[in-house]
Amino acid sequence: MMKRGIVILAALGVIGCGVVVLAQSQTIYRSQEECFLCGDSSNSILDLYDEVDGIGVLCFNNFMVSTLGVCEEEPGRSGSNTTINSSGDSGSIIKVDANINRRFAEVDISLKENSRPDEKRMSEVMCKSCAESILQNNKYDVAFIDYRTREVIPIDETMHVYCRGDYVIYGVSSSEDSIKYLVFYAPEQSS
Repeated sequence: MMKRGIVILAALGVIGCGVVVLAQSQTIYRSQEECFLCGDSSNSILDLYDEVDGIGVLCFNNFMVSTLGVCEEEPGRSGSNTTINSSGDSGSIIKVDANINRRFAEVDISLKENSRPDEKRMSEVMCKSCAESILQNNKYDVAFIDYRTREVIPIDETMHVYCRGDYVIYGVSSSEDSIKYLVFYAPEQSS
């Protein structure tokens, strides 16, 4: 009888561990209506950029947006500025040097060993479809984002020239721990 009780307790322990592992592996996402990228969520930081026809750099792990500040839709700005954003100890550091008068920005992304999208953090503000797309298509925890369409443009060390709307993204250099881009506001000239 004692032996049978030990076997039952051992079986329950194994089943209990399996339930704990299963519970830990399930990720709960936002609904599409509440999604940071594709939804109509009024608490999305991207709503602040709805009127700006431009691009910026988005960190997936802290949802911070680094603006480039080089488009005409940002009146009253001139000169140059530098902003630095970090996604914490384990993520990327984004430095943007913008020359507002000449309408271009230098984007320097410093990568760390763990500069990867974090599914758990993204699930807090994104639907499953958007989070899975980012996990599949983005090597790093940052990407360019089109404010109007909310299209994510992955950071890629092999990307040399990419045009998006009125912007040209030009890959300047890349190394194991850094990728640099020049981003030009270059609208088509009307005849």
